[in-house]
Amino acid sequence: MKISGTVHFNEASSDRHQFIYGSLFNGNFVSLYGKFTIENGKLKALSILCHDYSKNNYLINDAFLEPSYNERSGDEVVLDEVATKINCITLKVDLVKNSGVPVFRVPTNDIAIPNDSYFEVRRKDDQWGGITEENLKFLTECVEIKSDKKGLASPGKICPRAYSKIIL
Repeated sequence: MKISGTVHFNEASSDRHQFIYGSLFNGNFVSLYGKFTIENGKLKALSILCHDYSKNNYLINDAFLEPSYNERSGDEVVLDEVATKINCITLKVDLVKNSGVPVFRVPTNDIAIPNDSYFEVRRKDDQWGGITEENLKFLTECVEIKSDKKGLASPGKICPRAYSKIIL
């Protein structure tokens, strides 16, 4: 991969929030930080901290981990300019304004963490919401997402997919 972040899934890193996601949301930059509690090679607990740099009070309405690994491939993932497949733990997050919580505790079900895996964050309006098949440019560039509800403004932009290599 030409660009990737890292997240540390080890007991020594269990006491700090690590950057896991940043995106534009209604013209505001919002970032998410994850605090991963690891015991015996398993993800025991996850809390997410939402930081809204514009101070417009964007918070976490809901978040959950996919129950199993997701395989990503093709144009989404390019390692050394060759499309490849990777295994990801997927966190799905719903951000809202003026409701929700700044720190959200996510159920983990003791997920085992294998070597050579990645962590990804997907927003509600991304892939499990407003993105349509004909507008898949979000894989390489920020795209505007239109609301499907009459009279409502766009919920913002979805930025290109980012993966973080899990460091055990």
